[in-house]
Amino acid sequence: MLTSSGFFRDIFSLPDTHGVSSPNQPIDLDEPADVIERVLHGLYASRLNNRSDPSLEVLQAAVRSHDKFNIDTGLKMAEEALHRGITKDPFAAFTYASQQGDLDLGRQAIRLIRLDSGENRIIKLWSMMSDAKPSWQLALADLVDPTPSRNYFVAVHCDFVNKNGSSSQVSIETRCEIDMNRVAAKFEPN
Repeated sequence: MLTSSGFFRDIFSLPDTHGVSSPNQPIDLDEPADVIERVLHGLYASRLNNRSDPSLEVLQAAVRSHDKFNIDTGLKMAEEALHRGITKDPFAAFTYASQQGDLDLGRQAIRLIRLDSGENRIIKLWSMMSDAKPSWQLALADLVDPTPSRNYFVAVHCDFVNKNGSSSQVSIETRCEIDMNRVAAKFEPN
């Protein structure tokens, strides 16, 4: 830990009341034990394989703790674990982000949401995000509204008369899939 984090190196080298460093002094941290455990286990990757799936709250706190304690070792692994947690259930991550007011996490979740194409898209969307804050629900629903007035679907039917006098018909149908990366970039709940 001393070589992986400037924060821990400094803490463990603090002198005690007699001017001598002591590894027996208690160190108080704001993070709960399960978050600290996750961060420290990131330094020992082989031990992570034996752990159960942590909550999004713990995964996100582990990433933040890496930043807070200036730990580069394991940060990428913590970020990947958070990404896997978001990918596992992007709607749960969106809901959690809305409850925490974490716009960055919410946008990460939006990028991973895959919407069905079809008439029931909005109904399914509402049911999946029912526990999110109403302002977040409305902001997301507005950005993925599939109505024709939003130009998500265009159908054209044309009759052509060729130079030789024969007629033909051409139908062109275009479906514009919703780009969730764009939705995430524009997402701004009130």
